[in-house]
Amino acid sequence: PAIHPKLHTCVAYACGPLVVLWDWSEGRKYFLQGHTKTVTAFSYSPCGVYLISADSIEFITWDLATGAIQTRHEYGAVLERTSDSGVQCRDDVTVVSMDFNDNGKILTTLEVGSSGLCTVQCWKWRDGFRELCFARPPLGRGYTFIRSSHDGRDIVVCAPEVLVGYRVIVPVLTAMAEVL
Repeated sequence: PAIHPKLHTCVAYACGPLVVLWDWSEGRKYFLQGHTKTVTAFSYSPCGVYLISADSIEFITWDLATGAIQTRHEYGAVLERTSDSGVQCRDDVTVVSMDFNDNGKILTTLEVGSSGLCTVQCWKWRDGFRELCFARPPLGRGYTFIRSSHDGRDIVVCAPEVLVGYRVIVPVLTAMAEVL
């Protein structure tokens, strides 16, 4: 779930392909329909005007004032990669976590593939989801959570027994520390 940054009684959560906005202080629920796959991650923009949600194939940007879809962006649900043995593989990818920096210009996502391969990406979401940079954390850690610093220059990726810190130096993310 995600808590609205301004209306602290409004929570967003997924129910299959629906995004549910629940204002628990008023007991009201609003349903945002547009995804065709199960919603796996979402984040409110810091200003609280937009919500971005992701399923296994696309991002949807919602205008919260109207509940309308502002943009859709297919992010490439299949990742081409080279295995350790040098064989080209296809990996189904799902966004599992996302976070905005404080000024709302950069959206950071954590994508996990069916093979366990992870990708951390930074996007300029208002420019049609233009990718700024990416990195691949070490394999096999079970990463589930991502957070960016207020200025968007530092990112932490979390797994049950490890934290990996990155410094954003476009066009790459540089691993700064790994804590077990």
